[in-house]
Amino acid sequence: MKPQLGYVYSTKMNKKVSVLVPYNKVHKKYKKIIVYKKVYLVSDPREEASEGDLVLICLESSKYNKKLSLSKIFFKS
Repeated sequence: MKPQLGYVYSTKMNKKVSVLVPYNKVHKKYKKIIVYKKVYLVSDPREEASEGDLVLICLESSKYNKKLSLSKIFFKS
């Protein structure tokens, strides 16, 4: 998985945040751009993210672990 930009959606868990990642797809028949959204649970061990922040998420360095981690906060709200 490539690093993705998203918005912090919820911070109600300990050391975890929910990140909403929007992405676009074009409908095959009607050629209309449709915005899809996906929510990922992301590890935030220092608990520095707050709701509404623009963040970059990526996979942790392990080859076999599929856990996502917060790598950078671009914009604090």
